Amino acid sequence: MTHPRHPDLPLTLPPGVEPYGRSPDFTPDTLPTALQTDHATAAGVWGRLQVQAGRLRYQLAQSPDVSVELAAGESLIIAPEIRHRVAFIEPGQFHIEFCRLPRQGESA
Repeated sequence: MTHPRHPDLPLTLPPGVEPYGRSPDFTPDTLPTALQTDHATAAGVWGRLQVQAGRLRYQLAQSPDVSVELAAGESLIIAPEIRHRVAFIEPGQFHIEFCRLPRQGESA
């Protein structure tokens, strides 16, 4: 299923994909340059970007016209290996929850 704001963005995580880690909370003062420039998650790693306050822009690198603005309380799924960048539109806070299929021996 794709995101209602753009068909190139997934709306949900694939079946079986579960959270395994979380970034710190980022603000305009703590947002790393690496996240503001084109970057991607590793193969098999999904992200769930969750905006806690303010407004954030998520933009695909390979399609600069694909840009989604997120407000407090909204989230977005980031597919593996898709180059993208983020920027604050209004000061606030967000974090990223990292997800993957459970590894051998891990419980789902």
